[in-house]
Amino acid sequence: RLLDSLEYIFENIDNYNNMLVKNINLTQIEELYLKNVLTTDVSATSENFSIQSILGDYREDSLAISDGQRNLSYQDVKRYINIVANELLKEGVQSGDTVALVGKKCIETAIGIFAAWTIGAAWCAIDTSIPEARTKRILEILQPKTLLFLDNIPTIIERSKDEKEIISEAYKFNSGDVAYYISTSGSTGEPKIVSLKAEGLSQIIQSWKQFYHLDSEQYVLQLGSWTSDVFLGDLLK
Repeated sequence: RLLDSLEYIFENIDNYNNMLVKNINLTQIEELYLKNVLTTDVSATSENFSIQSILGDYREDSLAISDGQRNLSYQDVKRYINIVANELLKEGVQSGDTVALVGKKCIETAIGIFAAWTIGAAWCAIDTSIPEARTKRILEILQPKTLLFLDNIPTIIERSKDEKEIISEAYKFNSGDVAYYISTSGSTGEPKIVSLKAEGLSQIIQSWKQFYHLDSEQYVLQLGSWTSDVFLGDLLK
């Protein structure tokens, strides 16, 4: 109940600029549980943040992602990530560069995000539903190394079926490395680019594992916009 309320607040905070949250009534059990979570130390090693650390604990044949029509196992996801990461390397993308992911929310969104992280690149979501002028301005500010169109990922995968996998180990992010960017509307209408570093991402992943007890296989229904933190949180859970 508490988590549902907090998630609703965070998902709608952009719609209510002056939202004031107060007088959240907790049951005794909820209060004790929340105190326990807040007073428990979470050990997070940002230097160890990598795709392998995220995907390595799951069985290869387990369901990783589904859109209701297509189901991908963890084995599928890892193979597709590697193929797309190799494609990004061919385009000259290196660790520390930025990849703009262009399209709409789909299974390929996760593949694009993880492929960028595999080679140490940051990414930024560019939804094709936003006005062209805004997209152009975001790209001018962001200056990405390349644009990865999500609609092209199935073609990249199909074309590369017979190629050898050349990535043996995913890039391990340092605490100061930028993991991804988010574009906000800004109070003046001018897009603002906010960078999120690996240190914070690594810590929150560890917190989610502890708070949601993510040691076993679980499924998360994702309904939010893929350009928001909510989407990434659900994906990494």
